[in-house]
Amino acid sequence: PMVVSSAVEVLSINPESAQIKSSLGLAYVHAWLWEDAWKMLSQAKKGNENISLTELGFALYYSALGDVVNLKKALAKADNLDPLNEEIAEWGMWALLMVNEIDEAVRWGEGKIQLHPNKPYPLLSAAVAEYMRGDFDKSISLATKGVELSNRAPFPLVILAQTYAAAGMIEYVEPLLMEADKQNQYVCPYETATVYALMKDSDKVFSLLNDAVDNRSNCLMFLKNDPRLNFLKSEPQYIELLKTVGLDDKSISSYSR
Repeated sequence: PMVVSSAVEVLSINPESAQIKSSLGLAYVHAWLWEDAWKMLSQAKKGNENISLTELGFALYYSALGDVVNLKKALAKADNLDPLNEEIAEWGMWALLMVNEIDEAVRWGEGKIQLHPNKPYPLLSAAVAEYMRGDFDKSISLATKGVELSNRAPFPLVILAQTYAAAGMIEYVEPLLMEADKQNQYVCPYETATVYALMKDSDKVFSLLNDAVDNRSNCLMFLKNDPRLNFLKSEPQYIELLKTVGLDDKSISSYSR
């Protein structure tokens, strides 16, 4: 909300700025304001067709809705405009993963790791891709390296916990989550919920997803298509959560594309 309000304030000062419209449109995607996102990103693109974060905003928008073709087009343009951008590197990987384009996500991750060899987040995203396609040893190795490069920051610890949960090495999971929690920093409830989804603990998953709603977690933009949550998708609680973030089938059918 603070990002949105700040961008709106700046836009009121400079209403023709395509750059501010781009930033605001991307923020609207993160805030699940789907029609506002489409409107603002479209205005930004009309003002300037070559803003990389506009294309990233569209890529995340299409990922949320499950439009794989347009996601890939927008992401390719974003990458072409700014191939070294770390935000595009990270969110691009997640946009592909969350529509189950695992092989393409792996290729994307390999390229971004080469460009950013000493950054933890491309390694961590690649770790998620590897456990999603079943290479648990490689996943754990990548996540472990990412954790160390991050100086054991909370989010990387959660991703490492996911790799162990996916591999069935449950004894390593809770110590990592406890270490993340003890740092008294924000820990994404959505990605923590995913740890428990990988262990098929639906009660804990829904508790944490509700926390994610309360915290306005931007990761909820992936709720509709996240393959890691497939076992929950017939549950009434899950369907209600989709309605809350505007990603139920009825809502999606009304959105611009």
